[in-house]
Order: sequence, then C-alpha cells, then structure tokens
Amino acid sequence: MSIRNVWSGGVAALALVGAALTATPSASASTLVGDGADDCTPQAASAARVAEGTSIGSDPNSLSGRQVAAREAALSEQLAKQGLSRSSQPRLDDGSQKIPTYVHVIRKRDGTGNTTNHSVKRQLRVLNRSFRGDTSTQSINTPFRFRIKSIDRTNNTDWFRWSIDPNTADGDDGAEAKPALHQGGFRALNLYVANLKGGVLGYATFPTGNDSKLPLDGIVLTKESLPGGNAAPYNRGDTGTHEVGHWLNLFHTFQGGCDDPGDMVEDTPRQFAGQNVFVCDETLNTCGNNDGSEALRDPVHNFMNYTDDECLDRFTFGQEERMEMAWLAYRKGK
Repeated sequence: MSIRNVWSGGVAALALVGAALTATPSASASTLVGDGADDCTPQAASAARVAEGTSIGSDPNSLSGRQVAAREAALSEQLAKQGLSRSSQPRLDDGSQKIPTYVHVIRKRDGTGNTTNHSVKRQLRVLNRSFRGDTSTQSINTPFRFRIKSIDRTNNTDWFRWSIDPNTADGDDGAEAKPALHQGGFRALNLYVANLKGGVLGYATFPTGNDSKLPLDGIVLTKESLPGGNAAPYNRGDTGTHEVGHWLNLFHTFQGGCDDPGDMVEDTPRQFAGQNVFVCDETLNTCGNNDGSEALRDPVHNFMNYTDDECLDRFTFGQEERMEMAWLAYRKGK
C-alpha cells in the first residue's frame, strides 16, 4: 500500500526530470523517448536525459525521423486550428505564463529516500532562472515561470526504483505511478522525483493535445540530479531545465545529426550525434558548419545538449519561438 503526504504552497517553482545513478555517478546526457522505432504517432514520444557512456544509438528514448515528421505535422495542424502558423511568430510577454507545478516525491516503503521541500524549491529556482534568461548574457527571457501548487509524497519502493522499460521484469513504473498521482490539465506541470534505473537522469513527455494522454503528461527526474544531489557533475538542476524544454516541444540540439532539418530551430547549429554531445568544448564544429565561425560551432552551452550542468546555460530566440508555438497549440488554457 502506498502512503502519501501532501504539502501545498505558492512558491515559484522549478521542475527537474529524474534519473538513476549508476556505478559512475558522473554520467549523464539526454535523448528523446519513443514507444518504438517504428511508431510515428505524435503522442508516442517522450524525451530523456541519460548517462555519459550510454550508446546514443541504442538509447530506448531516441526519436526516429518518422516520429519527428509526425510531430511536426501534428504541430502545424494544431496551430492551424487556432488560426496560427509557423510564420505567424506568435509572441507572449516575458514571464506572462505562470505554470502551476505539482511535485510528486516518491520514497521507499519505509519512508527512506526522501527529497526535502528545500531541495524541491532549489530546483524550482534553477528552472525559473533558466527560463528567465538569467544564466547567460546570451540566453533569452521566455514567457514561462513555474510555481509550486503542491508537493505530495508517496511511499512505494517499486515506484522509487523507477523503471522506464516495459520489456523488463520491472516494467514501466510511469504507466502505473503517473495516472495515480497526476493533477491538473495540460497547462500544469507534473514533476515526479524518484530514483530512475538504467543510467537515466530524467525524461519528459512531449505535448500532444490528446486527452487520453493527459494522465501520463509531465517530467520525471532522479532525486540526485536536483541541486546539491550526488549525481555530480549533473547535480545543479539543469536536467529539469532540459526536460521542461522537451515538455515544451524542444528536440535535442543534435536531433538528426548533421542532416536537415535537425532540431527544427534555425539558430541552433547542426551537431553530430555522437559522444561529442557530452563534451563542453567551444571549438567543436562537428558538422563543418560553413566557415566554422563561433556562431556556427556546436551549441555546447545549449540547455538541449547533453553536456554537464556547469556547461549548460542558454536557450536561443528560435527555441523560445518554438516553445511559444507549442504552448499555444497544446497547453495554454487547457
């Protein structure tokens, strides 16, 4: 039986995505999640951050080209229903979208493995700084701010050791835990904190607008990736920023590697999808982008890359526009 405690408050909130520590806690990176390589339905995909040393190609959370194409078609359709298009460049005021955030902390059955309210609030501050553009002079201020609506705690050892692979004996814990705990609509962020297995630091669902998918909507993160956790160098809260980016429909900067259309954002240079995505080296130009000028080198500091938390510090204007379009298409007022 699960035991739940609930805390409510109005603090500005940050959501981070969960991950499991492996034998080498310094490992981490991100990939996009799909129900299968051949599944091209838009609602099938979610996104994740995984440990360094994990093969990107074998990551069960990567998006196929067909899934990306399906997601892009669905986004265009949703925008058209609201009289918008990609060229309309909708603009929302900076900080205008206050997102209620429901935080679900999973502990072991005996109550151990807890994540404190203080840790959650620190994570929320990281998230808000990131989406406010305070992390770099080259980052953009976005419309999105996060405020804690409630924090609840559930004692369930199985869910605490959160597995994302339905093909294993442990199964997909999200399929059971999320519907049991989820609150609010599509405009609310549900943040689950557990101890993910398999070297996963965190994962998120992409927006879908499909009501049947609402109980599964949100992000999951490992407790040790929150600020001050033991997952160094991935313990400053940027897994949360990365996963909320996915929740707002951003792909990895290295989506599609050196091939067009990449991550569907014009001002993030193409990037080879190899082990280089873990390396914080400003001189990298793995796709040979034009003359290799600084503006066209690998976006190693972008929140949607796989580099460690100290390296990640910015979103681009193009990414902000994409998040705004997804918010209007799938989440605002829902």
